[in-house]
Amino acid sequence: TIFIGGLHPEVTDDDMWNTFHECGQIADVRYVMDKNTGEFRRCAFVDFADESATIEAAKPHGTLMKGKTSRFDY
Repeated sequence: TIFIGGLHPEVTDDDMWNTFHECGQIADVRYVMDKNTGEFRRCAFVDFADESATIEAAKPHGTLMKGKTSRFDY
């Protein structure tokens, strides 16, 4: 699992796939939502099918998605 912060407010599953498909198979994407308002908190967790994909995905710190630089934590 990697954490991605600073996401564009309109990021989609397709954006996630386009960013990470070369790393390996994505098993799940979980977007963090505010419990009270239901609004997107502009961060997500991405789970991969295997550990090597997770390690590879954690490398592109500062990757652009929808023109916005996001940060990645492993």
